[in-house]
Amino acid sequence: KRPSTVEVAIREDEGDTEGRVHVTFPTQQWTHLPLHINAEVFPDKGRLRLRTEQERGEWNRAAMAEAGRIIADKIIEIRDALDSPLRFWDLVSSSWKVRDRVEDELGITLYWDRYLLDALLSEKVIWANSEEWLTPDEVRSRPIEQDDEGVTVCFEGRDPVRGSVVIGADGLHSVVRRHLWGEEPLRYSGQTCYRGISPMPPPDPQLIREVQGPGQRSAICPIHPSMTVDFPSSRPT
Repeated sequence: KRPSTVEVAIREDEGDTEGRVHVTFPTQQWTHLPLHINAEVFPDKGRLRLRTEQERGEWNRAAMAEAGRIIADKIIEIRDALDSPLRFWDLVSSSWKVRDRVEDELGITLYWDRYLLDALLSEKVIWANSEEWLTPDEVRSRPIEQDDEGVTVCFEGRDPVRGSVVIGADGLHSVVRRHLWGEEPLRYSGQTCYRGISPMPPPDPQLIREVQGPGQRSAICPIHPSMTVDFPSSRPT
């Protein structure tokens, strides 16, 4: 009888950015995620990919589904083992990005919808500026109230927060903007921006660098002693 054990491995350091499926030893089957999966699955003769046809294909798909369930069940243990909000969110965002973009007959990347989304909605998986992990409900804002002395932001799952100002730096679909000015149609600025994280130490961790020119701009923003966010953008002329 073939063993049905499935194991998931994630490096604690900043090594592999894309994992493989192992049958004790690695195959050439990528997981498309920053983690490795080890299971008694059926690879092809060259160990290039896992079999997808007939009963062996069904066995392999069941093993990949089990790996997804394990990740969802152990999501808090994974968060704590990585000991880095950036690396943890890299795992979560990778799962979101590949779910609809990769041709995947084994269902490796489907675990977002099957398992992970439900786990994330109920657990403390968002790292806040207060340097604590919060649930999505605890950071989901409700009406913003302003008076002569300051601003109060209300949340679904925690007490209101009082401050002098609110900075609406929450992206294209800004909750802050919607609370203050209602639903506004999105307007294309004419610029295209490419954003990514580079594994390189910033020249100065306290300094954001930006270069601008006709129709172009580029910036480097430190987010970690060994990482930067880079975003070049351009406007067609």
